Amino acid sequence: MKTRFDVEKIERATVQNSVNSILWLNEQAEIMHANSAACQLLMYDYEMLTRMKSFDIAPDYTPKCPDANRIMKLNVGGTYV
Repeated sequence: MKTRFDVEKIERATVQNSVNSILWLNEQAEIMHANSAACQLLMYDYEMLTRMKSFDIAPDYTPKCPDANRIMKLNVGGTYV
């Protein structure tokens, strides 16, 4: 039987190793986590990205934006983050 810890490890590994760029944002639009693909695509290291807010990389995406509670769609070279 898997424990909650096991499931969280599997989830984190899946997100981290995804070929898709994944950013986790909190309600203040702060970037809480970025996977390797997002770091590569956006050309920032993990530490730099997790000190930023979404509007630092997508100025039109702010907490007041009508879509603020939805997934951020930032078109970077044809890829949505």
